[in-house]
Amino acid sequence: PISTAAYVGLPPQKTDQASSLINVARNIGGSIGVSLSNTVIAQNAQFHQSVLVGHTAQSSATYQETLRQV
Repeated sequence: PISTAAYVGLPPQKTDQASSLINVARNIGGSIGVSLSNTVIAQNAQFHQSVLVGHTAQSSATYQETLRQV
């Protein structure tokens, strides 16, 4: 796999350092990916909530009935 390709041409005494750098890069990449995903999901949720609120009229009979049921 890709980790095997990363070790090509390295002397055996450097493989420990290469492994450490690969793991650090993988962890940082994963953290950034998770953070970006959470940001996108939160922004989408806020957008859709604002759209729903924009279509809600407090004078609507359906809105009043739903509010009574809650």
